Amino acid sequence: AGCKPAPTTPAFRPRNLRAYLAAKRDLAHPGRTQGVLRAIPARSRPSGSRTAAPAAAAPNSFFGVSRSQQVSWFGHDQKVAPPDTQLAVSPSDIVEMTNSTAAFFDKSGNRVGKKSLYDLFAVPPGYLETDAWVTYDRGTQRFFASSLAIDPKTNNSIVSLAVSDTSDPTGTWSVYPISLPRVLGEEGVVADQPKMAVGADEVVLAWNDFSFAGYNGGEILVLDKTAVTQGTRPVTARDLGPNLNWFAPIPATITDPSQRSVWVLFNNSDQFRTTSSPTLGVIRITDTAQHSVVWKRWYVKVRASRIPPAALQPWGRKIDTADTRLLSAVRQGHTLWAASDDRCIPHRDDKARSCLRFFRLTLESGTPSITADFDFAHRHRYLSYPAVAPDGTGNLSVTFNASSATLYPSAYTATIVVGQKQLSGVKLLQRGQGPISNFDPNLGLNRWGDYSGSAQDPSDPGVTWFAAEFARTSAHPGNWGTVIANPGAAMPPDTAAPRLSNVGDHPDPFSPNGDGHKDKCHIHWTVSEGSVVTIRIINRSDRVVRRFRGFVTTGSWQVVWNGRDSHGHRLGSGTYRYRITAVDAAGNRSATAKGKTTLRR
Repeated sequence: AGCKPAPTTPAFRPRNLRAYLAAKRDLAHPGRTQGVLRAIPARSRPSGSRTAAPAAAAPNSFFGVSRSQQVSWFGHDQKVAPPDTQLAVSPSDIVEMTNSTAAFFDKSGNRVGKKSLYDLFAVPPGYLETDAWVTYDRGTQRFFASSLAIDPKTNNSIVSLAVSDTSDPTGTWSVYPISLPRVLGEEGVVADQPKMAVGADEVVLAWNDFSFAGYNGGEILVLDKTAVTQGTRPVTARDLGPNLNWFAPIPATITDPSQRSVWVLFNNSDQFRTTSSPTLGVIRITDTAQHSVVWKRWYVKVRASRIPPAALQPWGRKIDTADTRLLSAVRQGHTLWAASDDRCIPHRDDKARSCLRFFRLTLESGTPSITADFDFAHRHRYLSYPAVAPDGTGNLSVTFNASSATLYPSAYTATIVVGQKQLSGVKLLQRGQGPISNFDPNLGLNRWGDYSGSAQDPSDPGVTWFAAEFARTSAHPGNWGTVIANPGAAMPPDTAAPRLSNVGDHPDPFSPNGDGHKDKCHIHWTVSEGSVVTIRIINRSDRVVRRFRGFVTTGSWQVVWNGRDSHGHRLGSGTYRYRITAVDAAGNRSATAKGKTTLRR
């Protein structure tokens, strides 16, 4: 381990601001076509069809918010992706925030309240609300949350801090909006992903500044904790930055309320910055007794990071795995942990995958030094969006996403045992139910992430909680869902096979002679859950002459057959049988549905 002067290589410039703002909206409506099936939704859902839900949750493991659910609660402005899942835990409550919605649960998984973040943060009309971050402070027994509001007309930002007035998150909150143009003099600047940590004396917010000119630097804002918990207005803030070398700074969550410094970290080690001399940036911020902010910065040598490749899924376009910015950081005692995405080749694999990167630093000497720097990868799978939390015994609990050519985006947990440099006890929390389809044309990928949630239980430091997203496609292929759990409780496996019903065809007979009358056969069905559906058309010689195959979501669908075989050749008159099967994400296969139709030339 070692320290060095600040690097001079310019920070990575991400996609332009217009693309950023477009990605924050649900502009890319999921298509109705997946694979080669070219299935068309039936005009009305036949009676008897149902909407499948994931399996019931086990104790201490339950389903959080989904996109379709928050839209049903609060309207179309909640139709956003990805969810930017965040989590905070008090002795009695769990708060999950997903971009624009807050949901409140007890620890048995019962939802005890919900609130639109447009209302909680008092977002001005016309602004876009996004990028929520939430934590629980044991010292004050309050919940603290931050978020970003963007004016699409001026591109100005408001970063807001909200503090629950009591330990009850379903009650009232005090909101402190921080207008960047007014406070920092930054017109037309968007504060991307404002993250937060609460120390003994200060609240620290950190984010990236973007404008139409590109990346403006990392920003850190320090607020007086006593003022915001006592309702003092206006709240004074000390601004550090913007600095081009502080890309995506993240304040480390604090598990001990007596710790008097907040540590902010950022990754300065990929090819867009300093691969030749890679470092991890570390900043210590202390609010003195005179409320004067003192800060010090180090650059600690680490291995180079590499931008991860996009992730595969069984159907649909690839999934965004972001860049190498730090996604989660936590301090416990004299130890700092941070996690990010990375690029590596798993053991016995032949291709680079997205993998998880972990950093452990010690603060015992007063100067941060690296004690662990390692990747975790899985053969043939793409891992992304880790979140970390200590369990009170020195072990680190981790949640993350995984997908592959045979696995839809799913949620996992694992553990880093004290003293080790690897993950163990990897466990599936919730299997993805189908393809995610939140296409961003500026990226050419499906949006996913941007981070997961983690928290140590203040009533039992040996317990950690997670909130992670998975592809919940029962309603449509753009639907994400979340699962809330501690590592000891995974969801029960899905063993129920999908069900096919309302199978039929029309017109029967059909005559594909080009006269515009009964030229095509419509084969329709209803499926109980998202599945890969295969339709085989068989002639009198028991030969499959045409095959349709692809993923469809819950509901009523149809394919259109033009009377030709798989090579486009015209088929003769006669009776043709069709067979339909459905296989869900867990590999459960439906009973075969059968029918027949008559072709007349």
